[in-house]
Amino acid sequence: MREIRLCSDIHHHNCLRFLGYVQRKGQALPGLVSVWMDNGSLSKYMQLHPEFDPCTSEIVRITLMMFLLNS
Repeated sequence: MREIRLCSDIHHHNCLRFLGYVQRKGQALPGLVSVWMDNGSLSKYMQLHPEFDPCTSEIVRITLMMFLLNS
């Protein structure tokens, strides 16, 4: 639940808006819900754009920042 509180406090143009969470039966952890992006998830975007270089991408830096905030 700490992550949920943290995500609800983040308001930045490089971060998806947090809408809430869903807790499904039998699922240990809740799923975080954000707005839908036209290109889908990061993994889907990378599949569709093989020229995408995650090592130099700002997306990866932001993802790492989010990971560090949640640890």
